[in-house]
Amino acid sequence: MDIKLAAEAAGDTVHMLTRSDKSWPISARELLLIKPDYCWATAGHGSIEACAKDPQGAFETHVNLPLFLLKYCSPETKIGLFSTDYIADEHEQDDPNKITKKPGSIYALTKACMEQSVKMIDRPNVSVFRVSTLYGVHYPLKTFPGKLLSKYNTPGVVKLPQNHVTPTSTKWIAETIIGSTPILFSAVGPQFHNCAASNGTSVMNFGRKILGEGYQLESRGMDWDRPAYSQIGCSFTQAPTWEQMWLATEKDFAQWRQGLAGAGSDSPSP
Repeated sequence: MDIKLAAEAAGDTVHMLTRSDKSWPISARELLLIKPDYCWATAGHGSIEACAKDPQGAFETHVNLPLFLLKYCSPETKIGLFSTDYIADEHEQDDPNKITKKPGSIYALTKACMEQSVKMIDRPNVSVFRVSTLYGVHYPLKTFPGKLLSKYNTPGVVKLPQNHVTPTSTKWIAETIIGSTPILFSAVGPQFHNCAASNGTSVMNFGRKILGEGYQLESRGMDWDRPAYSQIGCSFTQAPTWEQMWLATEKDFAQWRQGLAGAGSDSPSP
C-alpha cells in the first residue's frame, strides 16, 4: 500500500495485483499485459512461523514468483524485489551483497535462494532491497506494534526476546525507494541494497516504545530463528535512526491505538 501511495504521489499510474485471492499466477499473466515500467513484488508468505508451517507456499511466494517475473517481464521493466536482514552476513552486515551461510529459518532460506537466483540469472534492471523489522499504519495489526498492542491491550508483564532489530517504517521505505529510482537500477546487471533505519535496538527497547507506561517487560532470552544482531541501515541514502523514525511515525498509530481494544477487523487506515 505504501509503495502504491508513494508512486502515485510521484505521478505514476499504479496497478495493484494481489495473490491474497489466490489468483497467482493468473494475476502475473495480467501483469505481462500491462507491460509496466516498474514492477514492485511485495508479496510475502507471512511470518517465520507461517513459512515453517508451509515451506512449499513460502518457496512459491519468495522464490518462484520473483523468478517468474525475471523470466517473463520485458528486459526494460525495472523489477524491485524485497529481501530481509535475516540473511545478512553477521560479520559484514553493511554489505548487501554478502549472504549468511547459515539461514536460521525457512523464511530466511527462501530469501537466500531468491537472492542467489537473482545473481545467477544476472538480469539487468533488477534491484533487491533488504529490509528489516517492518511496521506501518496500513493493516497495522499485521506488523509488530499492532500485534504487541493486540496481545497485551492492558498493562501487565510482557516477555520479549533479547534479539536486536532495526525497526523501519514501511512508509519511509516506500518513499525512499520511489524517490531514489534513478540510482537504484542498472542496465548491466542486478543490484542489491539495504533499506532500513540506522542503528539497531533490542526487541525489548522497541516494545517499551510501543507499549508505553504501565508494562513490566522481562526477557525470554534469545530467539535463535532470528539474527543475533541486526543493524543493516541503508546503503543508498542517509537514514534516520530507529528512534527518530519511531518519533516521526508514532502519531500515525495514535488513532487506531485508542480504538484497538474494540477493533473487530484489520482494515486499512483511511
